[in-house]
Amino acid sequence: NIVDVIKRAGLLCVGKLIISYIIGLLVIKVFGIEGVFGISAVAIIATVTSCNPGLYLALVNDYGDEIDGAAFGFLNLIVVPAVPIMILSSANGQGIDLKTIIANLFPFILGMILGNLDSDFKKLYAPATIILLPFMGICFGSSINIMVALKSGVSGIVLTALFYLVCLFPLLILDRKVGKRPGYAAIAMSSVAGLSISVPSLAAEMSKVYLPSMDVAMSQIALASIITSVITPTIIKYVINK
Repeated sequence: NIVDVIKRAGLLCVGKLIISYIIGLLVIKVFGIEGVFGISAVAIIATVTSCNPGLYLALVNDYGDEIDGAAFGFLNLIVVPAVPIMILSSANGQGIDLKTIIANLFPFILGMILGNLDSDFKKLYAPATIILLPFMGICFGSSINIMVALKSGVSGIVLTALFYLVCLFPLLILDRKVGKRPGYAAIAMSSVAGLSISVPSLAAEMSKVYLPSMDVAMSQIALASIITSVITPTIIKYVINK
């Protein structure tokens, strides 16, 4: 039921977008693009907006239901690199590119319309989500350079802790208190995708002011991606057992 999907996934996705925008705005206004604790604003924004859809789908397939699986489409709207770039542009007073928003929304809206007009269309494509998992894993994993990730050291670990603090706990509270759910969907959303490593280079292309922090930011995001890929499944298993 599309209404149930919107109620459940929409709540978490909108919540994550609001949290990401507020955090991004605060970091740039208070600390500037240099950021804090050796972590640039680009690295922070790229991380807090991130979610690994492949890991989410794998976790909700084990612990969730059909509605949680259908939320996968919503996640793909908010985890593309365009979102942190739009937040950076907005925070710097450059405005938001509506063309980018429309380009992200169009495939989702088209699929939603076709799936509701013809149930056979939905049956045809629904099994493909399971098939996509290994390909998504390879795609995201191949973008992570382990040696670059390890170079970030303590700052990468601090960035990961910051991610869980500002993303996991608020989403978990939102899922439980407002959505009246156990919280496993919120936890499954709390991981950093390898795709987010591309954000610093995209930001540097947008403005040269981000160029000095690009390499460090990429290594910090890469380490956060590796750590959350291990910790998030452990957290959701612990919560389910409790």
